[in-house]
Amino acid sequence: QGPGTKIFNLKANRQTGEIILSEEEPIRITNEANGDIRDFSTHKEAIDFITSLSGDPDVTVKLMTDYALTKEDRDAELNGYQGIITLTSDTALDGTPRRLRIRNGSPAMNLPVTAKGVVFKDIAFRVDGAKYFYANGTPVTFGENVTFVDNNPFTGVFGGSNLTNLSGDASITIRSGVFENVYGGGRDKKVANASVNVTGGTIKSLYGGMKGDNSKPTGKAELTVGNAVSELAIDNIYNFDQAKTEQDAEVTVSGKLNYRQSETLAYQGKLELGSGSTLRFLEADNRVGSLGIITGTAELLLKRTGSGPVTTTLV
Repeated sequence: QGPGTKIFNLKANRQTGEIILSEEEPIRITNEANGDIRDFSTHKEAIDFITSLSGDPDVTVKLMTDYALTKEDRDAELNGYQGIITLTSDTALDGTPRRLRIRNGSPAMNLPVTAKGVVFKDIAFRVDGAKYFYANGTPVTFGENVTFVDNNPFTGVFGGSNLTNLSGDASITIRSGVFENVYGGGRDKKVANASVNVTGGTIKSLYGGMKGDNSKPTGKAELTVGNAVSELAIDNIYNFDQAKTEQDAEVTVSGKLNYRQSETLAYQGKLELGSGSTLRFLEADNRVGSLGIITGTAELLLKRTGSGPVTTTLV
């Protein structure tokens, strides 16, 4: 070996079985304010370090290897942190993102309560069993290249909490990923106003809140869906419940949405179509009246039983 040569030993990652360099820590923190980079062996150590930073700078948390969250990791708190936290990953040898494993137990993930924002991108979630994800009023973004191993997503993603009513707003943004149920509000808990913005990914059911009066926002819910480039697929859109409620949600479609309402219950609320929008209803006979469609220069395509698509231009 020559001068300055560094020797690395190989070892197995105890959580994943992957062979890694012995000096490689699984989590890397970058302070975006000054470019400082630190490596840590556990998620909790990384979170503790972030809380020690003065000024609450934006930080990037990067998985350098596959990593499984422990109970201690989940209990680590960043409540009220006023920097944007981006969770991303390195690329594995096969070109795929590193995996963040979430083991059995509920909740799957609790974000910091009312922090400034959390962004996920270029990362794969491995979810073991039914899980719930709570943003706790912290604006959360599922950005580019978010995947779920075996297409097994979180059972429910909530903008609010499962423990307490929140006086502030909740916000969810989805750019990619496959999702079962997305709720703007909390799980049996209120938020002030709820907003969900979807421009990518696939969602089975999108809700302004969750079932029951206790989950309706005290203000309003705004659901914005659409992407001018590619067509989205959402099976069901509800205001706050899978039944009629007095309070309405506002849904804005901007771009193309393939809306497949597979349930028999109609959407209750206001649907606003932006200029140039295309909304395709599949298995949605006679729903125009109950949808309360307003505004717009847009094209509405209805597929009725026994006939082809019927095009209606809204002026």
